[in-house]
Amino acid sequence: PIHHPKLNDVVKSILGLMSKYQIKGLDERSKKGNILTIIARITSLNEIQVTFSVLKKHDKLNNLAKDLMKEQPFVKSVFEVFEKRYQRIGFFNESLHVIAGKQTINESLNDFKFELKPEAFFQLNPPQAHQFYLKMLELAKLRRFEVALDAYAGTAPISHYIASSCKKV
Repeated sequence: PIHHPKLNDVVKSILGLMSKYQIKGLDERSKKGNILTIIARITSLNEIQVTFSVLKKHDKLNNLAKDLMKEQPFVKSVFEVFEKRYQRIGFFNESLHVIAGKQTINESLNDFKFELKPEAFFQLNPPQAHQFYLKMLELAKLRRFEVALDAYAGTAPISHYIASSCKKV
């Protein structure tokens, strides 16, 4: 129950389309199959981005992506990333590219707008992130002449929250 229910619907559609196009998930024992991982994220604006981590190009994955966007209108962006090994390293690499839809999905947090690519770090629970950033701002007690350092900016939501409370971020 931690993730948004719409993601369950997207996964069901993906599994059905994988069957339709005969695209197999990786069987760890036999090392057969193509899809290593499916990553899906949803924003507070109900835009969904799906990334397929694959071992090699499958000629029907683009068709699957287009059908997925028709079946699931909240899916706005579908990517694939090629992995060279059977085990994911945990990071996206230079082979990441969009196969359907747009390059980014949109997110909004406290009237700040963000465009997210698959590799962008962003809190998965925006309402809780908003509360956290407000509390952080309160505890920081920044003053207008101070310079703040956002040492792990990611997509920089903290910088956005504190910018008006200090001289420079």
